[in-house]
Amino acid sequence: MWITVLVCLGCTILGAMSGIGGGVIIKPLLDAVLPLGMEKVSLISSFAVFSMALFSIAQNCLGRGGRKELDIRYALPLALGSMVGGVFGKTVFSAIAKLFAEGDGIVKLLQNLALLLLMLFILLFKNRQIYDEGERNPFAGIPIGTLLGLSAAFLGIGGGPFNMLVLTAYYRMPYKIAAIYSLFVILFSQGAAIVTAALGNAALFDARYLLAAAMAGICGGMVGRRLAVRLSEKAVRALYSGALVFIVALCLFNILSEAI
Repeated sequence: MWITVLVCLGCTILGAMSGIGGGVIIKPLLDAVLPLGMEKVSLISSFAVFSMALFSIAQNCLGRGGRKELDIRYALPLALGSMVGGVFGKTVFSAIAKLFAEGDGIVKLLQNLALLLLMLFILLFKNRQIYDEGERNPFAGIPIGTLLGLSAAFLGIGGGPFNMLVLTAYYRMPYKIAAIYSLFVILFSQGAAIVTAALGNAALFDARYLLAAAMAGICGGMVGRRLAVRLSEKAVRALYSGALVFIVALCLFNILSEAI
C-alpha cells in the first residue's frame, strides 16, 4: 500500500510541475514493482492523475489571476474530445484484456512496447513546431482531444507527454501554459475512463488502493502546482525532457522483464 502512495505522490508532484500528469510514470513503475494486474494498475494510475488534475485545475482557476491561463475557446473542445477518446480507449483496452485474460503479461508487454515507441517519438519531435501565421481553429481540439484521450486511456496513463507535444507543437504554447491545458485534458479523459471502467467491471474497484491513489494525487497536485509557479520556462522544459528519458528507461526494463 505504501509503495502505491509513494509512487503516486512522487509522480503526481512531477506531473503537476511539468504537465505530464504523472500517470505515464505511475503505470510502468507500478507494473515493475507491484503484481496487481494491468487493469488494477491502470485504474490506480487513472485515479491518481484524475485527482491531481482536478485539484491543480481548481487551484489554477480559483487562485490569484483566475482563469487567465485557460482560454475556454480552446479548452472546451479539447475537453470534449478527450472525454470521447477516454471512453473509447478504455473500452478497447477492456476488450483486449478479456481477449488475453490468461495472458496478462502479453498485454503488459504490448502496452510497454507501445509506450516506449511513443516516448521515443516524442523525444525526437518535442522541439518541433508547426510554423505558420494564422490562428488555430478551436474546433480542431475535438479530434485532437479524442486522439489524445484514446491513446492515454488505452495505455492506462494520463497522456501528459502526448498532450504537451501537441500543445507546444501545434498550438505553439509556451511549456508553462501548455502544462495547464495538459492537466485540463487529463482531467476529462481520465474521468471518462474511470466511469467507463466502473460500468464495465466494478470488481476492479479496490477501495483501499483507489483512496490511497486519490489522496496521493491531491497532495501531489497541491505540492506540484505550488512548485510550478516558481519554475522558469527553462526549468519546466528540463523536467519534461528528464521525465521522458526516465519513462523510456522504465519501459525498457519492463519489456526485458516480461520477455526474459
